[in-house]
Amino acid sequence: SFPGETTLAFSEIQMNEDNLPHSFLFSGDPGSLGSLSSFYDLVDAPYYWALKPVGIRTVGGQAQGVWYTKTGWGIGGADLIFPINKELFFFDLTNGENKEYLGVERSFQGISPDLTYAGSVDVDMNESRSMTVTNLSNNQQVTFPLDPASDRGAGWVVFSPDTQFAAWLEASGSMISDPYDFHPRIRVGDIKHGGVVAVLESDQALGAINGSMISFMRPAGWLDSTTVLVEVRGENWRDATLLRFD
Repeated sequence: SFPGETTLAFSEIQMNEDNLPHSFLFSGDPGSLGSLSSFYDLVDAPYYWALKPVGIRTVGGQAQGVWYTKTGWGIGGADLIFPINKELFFFDLTNGENKEYLGVERSFQGISPDLTYAGSVDVDMNESRSMTVTNLSNNQQVTFPLDPASDRGAGWVVFSPDTQFAAWLEASGSMISDPYDFHPRIRVGDIKHGGVVAVLESDQALGAINGSMISFMRPAGWLDSTTVLVEVRGENWRDATLLRFD
């Protein structure tokens, strides 16, 4: 849904006769959900990609278009750190135009609250996988090089309300290694001027939770323009804590 509006977008997925996901996009207000018809559908044969809405453009409370990405269907694993997405599109509900903003080489990782910036990394696992923020109105980009220790790349980006800053997760090691050597870190970048301006290492976060280790953490959002909300998981995955990172 869109902040301050009642309009929402969602997807449905069915497996077709070839056992491939057939996904459908819908948009409307909560009172009309039972009578909605899909405005776009996709079978991305022979691949297992499904449609996922990530934002709605509204005017006067009415949906004008839906931002969506393609997300990997049926993909999981104990050592999966970042969302598996590709591309970013805007479907204009006023004229049916479907425009691509991020291409097949980009893995979408998040969009700003005002829908003006998107974060992505390279789809190719052999590339640097550093976080790139794209201005969706003019295609200008700023890339934040990975921390030298972040051999697993970056993802899970969230944007400050004033869109000056982005916070994302980087990681090193593995969540299934023995001995355990997974180390997540939250990094914050200045979109307007470039450069990383703050870092939260897992060792720092450990001191703020009631637990003996951190198995995972990611930025969950911003409380204001200088405070990041961080989700932290302890040794037991159900042991979740929310931290305020100034």
